[in-house]
Amino acid sequence: MQLRHGTAVIHRAPGVIQVGTDWGRELVLRDLTRDHEQWLLALGHAAAISPFPFTGTLAPPPPPAGSLALQIALRNAGYALPRPMRHPRILFNGMESALCPAIDMAISTGTLGLLQILDPRPYGRDIVDVLGPHGIGRTRQAGVTSHFQGLYPWLESSTSPVCDLTIVTRARSLDHGLLGHLLALEEWHLSILIGEQGAIVGPLVIPGRSACARCLALHMSGRDPDLSAAEISAASHPVARLSSAAQARLTLVLTEFFDNFSRFWHLGDHSQKELLPLYNQVSTILPNGRAVQHTLSPHPECGCATESLTRTAQPGEKRGSNRR
Repeated sequence: MQLRHGTAVIHRAPGVIQVGTDWGRELVLRDLTRDHEQWLLALGHAAAISPFPFTGTLAPPPPPAGSLALQIALRNAGYALPRPMRHPRILFNGMESALCPAIDMAISTGTLGLLQILDPRPYGRDIVDVLGPHGIGRTRQAGVTSHFQGLYPWLESSTSPVCDLTIVTRARSLDHGLLGHLLALEEWHLSILIGEQGAIVGPLVIPGRSACARCLALHMSGRDPDLSAAEISAASHPVARLSSAAQARLTLVLTEFFDNFSRFWHLGDHSQKELLPLYNQVSTILPNGRAVQHTLSPHPECGCATESLTRTAQPGEKRGSNRR
């Protein structure tokens, strides 16, 4: 924690510290221990000297034990600097050319600050048509990352599998083996199926809570003509190239998803699942660019959202893990 520059911290009496001098807004903290007093005075010293937050030479001391209530009081009073917020870590497992415009839009608007791609396939002709030939001879993950870092020098990249959300993109058919593996690991993930004339985006899978990709396959079974047409179209073409109308719609759907997921992530309250984009929903994109939203419930024959999962994992967290 660090106080805003110029915030006064005054030692009034043993165990009594006043933070701030604004009339009616000053914060008087009482019954403080010696450790808490020294910590608050050190915060005030750093705030009085350095106008630059998070400097290495005047880094504030770590909060002592039992200071959580004090930290909350300082934040509520507006004297603490806001915590630096990181972007959600989104791993793209599978890179198809249809994703590139949406990724470009998300980076340019600041929604994506870290690019994580996992796709060892060669930089193919579908990617060349969209991004150019500079990545020929490299893998898709290396070539696409290099392209976007050339456009946005500030963009960070990582090959780490640690992420908050995995987006699994495939042409022709979904990778149910990988999706089942992510479900078993309780990793949040989104599936995207792309074909020549159609695409299926979703559902966003929260293990133990929402419907999964297998639920989608069981629900389809020829009963929904829009979903079935998109799946058949995706399976019947060797190269995933959408029509211009469908490509524009896919870019819009994914851009909105990235933006809404980032907003949800920054809320910090991951219990409000109803705020999630594509939560228990599937967006089917047809050749004419029309997008049809489908509500998806866990299929009774799947069993992915049973009570056997004792809790719902948070983004980027496996059961038994405390990482975020």
